[in-house]
Amino acid sequence: MRKNGIINKISSTCKNCTAPIAYWHCKVKKYCSQTCYWQDKKGKPSGYKPTLGMTPWNKGLTGLPSGKKGKHYPQQSGEHHWNWRGGVSTERHLAMNSFEYKAWRTAVFERDDFTCQDCGERGVTLHADHLKRWADFPELRYDVDNGRTLCIPCHYYVTFGRLMPSDAVWGSFHKKERVALRP
Repeated sequence: MRKNGIINKISSTCKNCTAPIAYWHCKVKKYCSQTCYWQDKKGKPSGYKPTLGMTPWNKGLTGLPSGKKGKHYPQQSGEHHWNWRGGVSTERHLAMNSFEYKAWRTAVFERDDFTCQDCGERGVTLHADHLKRWADFPELRYDVDNGRTLCIPCHYYVTFGRLMPSDAVWGSFHKKERVALRP
């Protein structure tokens, strides 16, 4: 390979058509072209194939309420996941990721025609706000009549009783968004 400090190409033959090929030592080539590669692969089994009538481990459970398809990868879920912290999710966090909460939120938005009920703003990021507090009235958590649609500045004002500062980050996933401050 190395002759007088110069690295030479390696010679080989194509696995499909036996044509001569040359390549650098760091790039191992088995075929002279992609056409030869696919001709050689044609008709050969590729990877894992389930036995007839069996469902692969990752293809079941279609139609889950969360809209996700397939099963979780068992080696990376729960306490086997790299970010597992011992099941420390709060009850509120689990409930707000549930199907019932998402359906309630969508129903509130549709009822209010995706318009802030305080300032009438449309086309901005909206929050679904509970009229009677989530913690104090668990029986009314998913009641559509206990919800209203608010934009971020109005929801901040209703929650904290003051105007939203211009540098505040508050809302879904704590994204810094450009929001018009409440007048």
